[in-house]
Amino acid sequence: MFRKLITYLFWLSVVVSLVNSFTVKNDSIGEVLFILIPVLFVADLGLKFLWKQKPRESGTGGDGNSEKEKLFAEVPLEQRPNYEEWSVEHHGRTIRVINWYSLRRLVGAAHLFIDDVEVDCSRAMTYSPKKPLLVSGNVQVFFSGAFSVKASIVDGEELIYQDDLSLADKIANKLFYFG
Repeated sequence: MFRKLITYLFWLSVVVSLVNSFTVKNDSIGEVLFILIPVLFVADLGLKFLWKQKPRESGTGGDGNSEKEKLFAEVPLEQRPNYEEWSVEHHGRTIRVINWYSLRRLVGAAHLFIDDVEVDCSRAMTYSPKKPLLVSGNVQVFFSGAFSVKASIVDGEELIYQDDLSLADKIANKLFYFG
């Protein structure tokens, strides 16, 4: 909890510093942040090396989400928070992608169905627009988006579905791609 607080304070001070630099331009705020940002950065790095994380319990299946997922286990997929579905008919097959997530509980999942059979599932809360999140044979599903989830479905080399990307989506894909 303490380590998370330090990390959040560090990033908050970076954002405030950027806002101050480009809009407010207050010298007092700049001087305080000039000292605060390096102190928080060193504290954050120090705590990451010193702080021992608790090992995951065997009941989590290695993903650490099982306790959170239990909250939504009885809820049908269509009623889960931020539910989105994409469906495409291609070469006589129905390819359906479902995505849902809860930022409040930091849990979510993406499911790939081919002819109503679930063939892949991912519980990753982050994604790379250049790497497929869901894969089954030749079918690959990519996710991107800045303010909403956008999907692209590829079968082999053929793009069979793609959501339109806004300017903000394209900028986010360029700036925040670390993969």
